[in-house]
Amino acid sequence: MRKYIIWIIALIALVYANSLMGDFVYDDYLVIVNNDFIKSAGNLKLFFSPRYLTHPLEAEFNQGAYNIGSGEASYRPIPTLTYFFNYALFKLDPFGYRLTNLAVHILCAIMLYLLLNVIFAVPRMSFFAAVIFGIHPINAEVVNCTAFRPNSLALLFCLIAIILYFKFKNTQSRPRYRYLATSLASAFLAVLSKEIAVFLPLALILCEYYQSALSLAKLLKNNAKIYLLYFGVDLIYLLVYFLLMPPTQAIIGRASLAINFIRMLNVLGLYLKDMALPMELAMIDPMAIFNSWPFFYLGIFGFLGATLVILNKNKLNPVISFSVIWFFLWLLPMNNFLNSFRILAAYRYIYFSITGFAVLLGFLLSKIWQQGLKNKLLRQFAPFAFYGYFAIFCVSANASWKDDLMLGISLVEKNPASVFAHLNLGSVLSRYGNYPEAKKEYEIVLSQPDFIRHNPLYISVINCNLGAIYMLEGDYKKAEQFYLTALKSTPHLAHIYTKLGYCYAWQGEYDNALEHLAQAKKINPRFSPAYLNTGITYILMNRYNEARIEFIQALAINPKYQEASDYLKKLEKSEKGRE
Repeated sequence: MRKYIIWIIALIALVYANSLMGDFVYDDYLVIVNNDFIKSAGNLKLFFSPRYLTHPLEAEFNQGAYNIGSGEASYRPIPTLTYFFNYALFKLDPFGYRLTNLAVHILCAIMLYLLLNVIFAVPRMSFFAAVIFGIHPINAEVVNCTAFRPNSLALLFCLIAIILYFKFKNTQSRPRYRYLATSLASAFLAVLSKEIAVFLPLALILCEYYQSALSLAKLLKNNAKIYLLYFGVDLIYLLVYFLLMPPTQAIIGRASLAINFIRMLNVLGLYLKDMALPMELAMIDPMAIFNSWPFFYLGIFGFLGATLVILNKNKLNPVISFSVIWFFLWLLPMNNFLNSFRILAAYRYIYFSITGFAVLLGFLLSKIWQQGLKNKLLRQFAPFAFYGYFAIFCVSANASWKDDLMLGISLVEKNPASVFAHLNLGSVLSRYGNYPEAKKEYEIVLSQPDFIRHNPLYISVINCNLGAIYMLEGDYKKAEQFYLTALKSTPHLAHIYTKLGYCYAWQGEYDNALEHLAQAKKINPRFSPAYLNTGITYILMNRYNEARIEFIQALAINPKYQEASDYLKKLEKSEKGRE
């Protein structure tokens, strides 16, 4: 067993070695880089307050303005706690965060190996499955983006909870209840990492059904009280989730069952294709509605095939039926079957499910290995062929996730017609200071009338970004036009009124500037840039005492607001000079 674990660690670490030199990417800027929440131990008390949660509009427009919360729209305190530790140890060095992600991923692979050993008692098959899960390119999204750590932490605690449950079942001495208590604690940590872990009790029952020789009815009868403890953990979490810490955005939307089912088949087809042929994996366009007929037919084939496997599970090898049921158990809640999710598809959504795919391939490899007893070349070649195949594409996927620019370019190259890809690349180019190319990307997005009609928030984001670019270039009149367009899409945002006030101030329209800045404060009294820009306006009007009051108010809201601090110091220095 120790030998297999060492090999699991070594192989996964080797394949992901090139990921460790990458930068922060994608949502990392919201959750870590531009968010002060994890940078102060004083914010730990907010874990038990609704102020832990971040509203999506704050995430889009108010980063750095004041304490917007953890960056999470739903209650996931365990991942956030790990970000606190990362920041304490590494500050904003992305190496430490990526190393932590990789360590958690490797632990997931080890726990998968241990669990499969408990259920099927075939160490070699368990090893093959764990390595395939560990190096599959689809998981590069979770491993390379720190903000997606909730997925790996939730899976890790789920696997630990099930393993400890079996320790409880297989131990006869008095300390056995310690295993049960620790298992339940791990189950609670899992749901506090990500909501999908509420399906853990079903996964646990599935594992015990395949591990024991009992029928499902007898299993439920014999273990009903213990299973209810795990459902009780879910109930406690759901009470916290919906009553005390309700999510700040509509994670689930409304659509007809027929539409959801069609979407599910398209997305399932895409997932199946990318699991088997994982070439050029960067990221799925999260706003796309997949209407590709090949994906649709592949999804139908996969769904019908899975149905046949489940209906004929008693006639098949148990590993095959287990892997298929496990795959769909974790896939269905994340795949638009009954509900329409805000983001239709993402590789991180199948981080749990792909363990079932890995088990199926691990079983196939173990069968090839057994045949290889008569053919040494086959036995030696098959594992290397499988591992090499996935490893090559995983290393390539890591390269796409090296930094935001590489990711943005990869997305556009993979999806040249995707509005989201061009929007994302435009935002990245703006952050890197390449404004001419950023403008081109935004113009591509703004040329799509259907997108403009159905996505007012994103249109507001684009116009605000264009306004910011023209402000940096000193063209305040042009910037004003873009901010006014943004205001039509999202008329109740303090951010836009603040930017308009800034534009008017530098055009000498002071009354107009103060009016818009006052409106920003009315909408959000804690929006510190509104006070900063009011102070700048008063300086332009030579009203220095009023400017000082505004800067002090900005710092009272956000003591780390460096720009407000700098203006206040300059103002005090100039006043001393005038004296």
